[in-house]
This record gives sequence, C-alpha cells and structure tokens, in this order.
Amino acid sequence: MASMFEFTEMAESLFIEEDDLSNTEKFVTFYLQEELFGVSTKNVAEVTRILPIAFLPNSPEWLAGIANLRGEVVPVLNLPKLLEKEPSETSNRAKFVVLQAGDSVFAFVVDKLSEIVTLQSKTIEPIQEINSPNIFGKAEYKSNTLFLIDADRITSSLVLS
Repeated sequence: MASMFEFTEMAESLFIEEDDLSNTEKFVTFYLQEELFGVSTKNVAEVTRILPIAFLPNSPEWLAGIANLRGEVVPVLNLPKLLEKEPSETSNRAKFVVLQAGDSVFAFVVDKLSEIVTLQSKTIEPIQEINSPNIFGKAEYKSNTLFLIDADRITSSLVLS
C-alpha cells in the first residue's frame, strides 16, 4: 500500500506538470513545399482529404474557390498567396485543413501533414518581418524552423475586392 508521502509527492508532481502545461499550446503542423508551418489546434475544426474546389470567377487572389464539405459550402483560401509564398503542385499527400476562427469557417490545402506538437510559450519567437503579416511567430522544432500562422489574423485581413 502507498504511503501518504508517496501520494503527496505524486500530487505535487501533478501540479508541477499542470503548471508547465498552462504555458504551452498545441499546433497542427504541415508542409507547404519544404517549409514547416503550424496553426493552433484551437482553430482546427478538422483535417480531411482533398475535396473538389469550384473556382469562382472574378474572385480575389487569396480565394482558391469553394468546396462542399458534407453539404456546407466552405471557402478555400489560397494559403501560399496569403503567406506570400510560391504555390506548389497538389500531391497525393495533400490534405484540407478546415479552420474555425471566430464565426468564420474556411479551409486551405497543405502539401502534407506532419504532426501535432506542443510548444512552450517561451520557445516561440515573435516575427517582426513586415512581409509575413499572417505569421505571428516561429520556433525551432526537430532542427526545422516552424512558422506559426495566426488564423484570426487571416480572417480579419481578408477583404473582398
């Protein structure tokens, strides 16, 4: 039978771990070409296979089109355009990432998924570069630079033209 000391010690270690977790956030990571990006799991509604995208004439450059996701019409963003990156060819490993930011639901295509990672706040460096308005930070992860996307900033920056 466990002693009171062992229970107390175990409870204290749980509080320490919980305290460490309060300064962390989880991100779904994915590749666009060879660059690694992440978006908070708080914003990810789901990840699914690629769906047919219907192009909309006279639409803004940032809008790739719309897709039918189980009867719901979802705008599909041109993520490389929003991140000021070159577009890539769609591969057989490509996936749809469906996000919810506020009241907005939208999707974008990624070249391939990586994994879900947990980052401590102190390991995330803010990005000061003006040419990356939708990226709020970066972190080193498995000897790669992981660029972190702000889904709320993306939706608030979208303007129909």
